Amino acid sequence: MAEQTAKQQKILAKIATLQMQLDFYNNQLTADMDPKDQKQLEKKIAKLCSEIEQLRLRVTPTSLPTKSDHLSSQLKKYRILLTLALVIIILLAVVFFVITQKYSQLQISYRSANYWSDYYREEAEELNKKIQKLTGDTTPTSSPEPTQSPDRPNDEKDTQETDSNENSFYYVRKSANDKASQLGAFQVLENAKNLADTHKAEGYKVYDSQGKCIYTP
Repeated sequence: MAEQTAKQQKILAKIATLQMQLDFYNNQLTADMDPKDQKQLEKKIAKLCSEIEQLRLRVTPTSLPTKSDHLSSQLKKYRILLTLALVIIILLAVVFFVITQKYSQLQISYRSANYWSDYYREEAEELNKKIQKLTGDTTPTSSPEPTQSPDRPNDEKDTQETDSNENSFYYVRKSANDKASQLGAFQVLENAKNLADTHKAEGYKVYDSQGKCIYTP
């Protein structure tokens, strides 16, 4: 590339020299000069013009960069950068959309799991009650009475009370036996009361695990 540039510069220098000679011969042409000398001078001028034209043909357009070429190269760079920016923005939008969809699905799955866990826990309690009625066993199966240690009777009693509280649920229904109308099952009584207050006009109340109404809005 450097050699080609040097050759182009030599050609341009030669063109400039021939152009100076051509200008000198043109200045010597006058109307009152000898016709013979005038004819010879015109031949020299024609020869110089021919040489200059041939040298100009040897100069490639790429060797003479113009201002428009520079602007076009800059525009190409800006177009490439703009395209890359748009691609990055689109990718970020796609990633954000996928993340929000996954998060929504996880929320739905979590709520569904909580609902069904409460439902099956309630069914298990009802089944235990039926088994106790059939067998005549009045001892609750969910929290068997542990053997008390003579050294720490108070700790064992506190443990039994904690277990019974954890296994107790509060149901928001229209009646104790109307499972179809149930809106929710809660271990925290205040949460059950708040839901019953919201549906007060529809006749919802709060019942414990034994079917006893413990709160009426």
